[in-house]
Amino acid sequence: DLDQIVSCHSAYQISTTNITTTMTLHAGRKFSYMNLSSIIWLLFVSVPCFCLEEKLDNGIENENNVAVVHLGKCGGVSLKQTIKNNPDSAIFQRGVVYYHLEQPNTTKFDTWIALVRNPVERFQSAWLYEHTRNLPFRKDSLEVPRSYLYNELKERLYDCYPSFNMLITQGLTRSSKRRNDCPMLAKQLFEPAEGNLWGMYHFRWNFDYYYSDLLQHTVEKKIYIVQTENMLNDLNKIDELMGGTGAAYKDITLSSHFSTTALPVKKRTFNPTTLSILCKWLCPEIQVYKNLFRAAENYNDNYVSPTLETFCPDQVKNSNC
Repeated sequence: DLDQIVSCHSAYQISTTNITTTMTLHAGRKFSYMNLSSIIWLLFVSVPCFCLEEKLDNGIENENNVAVVHLGKCGGVSLKQTIKNNPDSAIFQRGVVYYHLEQPNTTKFDTWIALVRNPVERFQSAWLYEHTRNLPFRKDSLEVPRSYLYNELKERLYDCYPSFNMLITQGLTRSSKRRNDCPMLAKQLFEPAEGNLWGMYHFRWNFDYYYSDLLQHTVEKKIYIVQTENMLNDLNKIDELMGGTGAAYKDITLSSHFSTTALPVKKRTFNPTTLSILCKWLCPEIQVYKNLFRAAENYNDNYVSPTLETFCPDQVKNSNC
């Protein structure tokens, strides 16, 4: 729906005249395209924000709807399909709205499901997802323009640090000598959510981006948590708390972005040095993660993933970063 896309991009001027459309970006550059598909891809590659609030079921929007926040690299597609495939669940019956690649409108709904994952594992998953050696095996690689997946700076980053341990132990500990050199590119993965980082949205659009505003309204909002690693149990507990049977979900509808499990780069182990450095850089995200559990209806205040507690004990124990 072009009208919806245009309405979500007030900073961009789009006009259609006959068969040629000129799009003026905020940087002052002008591009002419002969078809609508080119415009759509330009939007999805170049624009740092797009509206993906999506109504799943046939319910009428009201204050009882459930807003689900799909934090990237947490199994959000599997979560969405699982809810959709269980229309008798209390969650589905209330009407479900999804937020993904967009900051949630916290004034619009009172009940929220926050999808979360151990921040260390989420960050590493994003790294593997965007790895240039894995890109040919992504399911969208045959459907989108090459420019959507590849970028000069992105390719330079992965050339500098082909392994995750190298990224952390070298990229985050060495000083930058010039603009866009290897250490600078590595550190940009942790900068505030301004811009889409060469199309790698999931790094900057992190816990803080999706959840910081919601955490300012914990008194008047109900927040439930679904953990990637505990998705089935969490969904059934939420179903029960919302008046359902507590047994609506029998399994998770698994989904993958890749066409194979035999990826060129898939190592997920950490050495102790990597973990120590990465935990310090992810400390702000870990604090948002902890605060979400304190606000959650379906978890006790002090809950923390046992894996995260093992990975980052200092950041779990302390709130100062």
